[in-house]
Amino acid sequence: MGMFMSPNTASIMNSVPPEHRGVASGMRSTLQNVGQLVSLVLFFGIVITALEMSLPETLASAMASAGAPQLEGSLATISPTGALFAAFLGYNPMQTILSQLPPSLLEALNGSTIETLTSLTWFPRAIASSLMSALKVSFYAGAALSVVGAIVSALRGKTSVMGEGNQLEKE
Repeated sequence: MGMFMSPNTASIMNSVPPEHRGVASGMRSTLQNVGQLVSLVLFFGIVITALEMSLPETLASAMASAGAPQLEGSLATISPTGALFAAFLGYNPMQTILSQLPPSLLEALNGSTIETLTSLTWFPRAIASSLMSALKVSFYAGAALSVVGAIVSALRGKTSVMGEGNQLEKE
């Protein structure tokens, strides 16, 4: 935003007659707010899609390392969106998942494994590698969009300054 906001705002305001600059400023602000909302949707869409691809394998590996490989199938019910917000909010969904399992499966687990799985730090650490790779994909997409924005901004053409009753052009 810092690279494009000032020059593009100056270009917009300079190309509008003084009596219409209030309307132009309002439209620019509205479009900026819509653009920020769209970018947020795009960002989280990319993160959740990337999480969806890598999360099951990551959680299966974390379950095996915690001593509960028999529970890998039960983690298929965790949605990437739920996992993302659980980690952000500090909520461990494992207590809920464990409470929904058949008692025979729970009896196969020892107490220290259950304590590990239900601790506040296990779940965020379990999904950390998937989340980091998803964030990297999202940041690469953001960098690519910034390059496109720089090219479009550079190609906007001549700078024209509207004054009262006249128009000055600069190269």
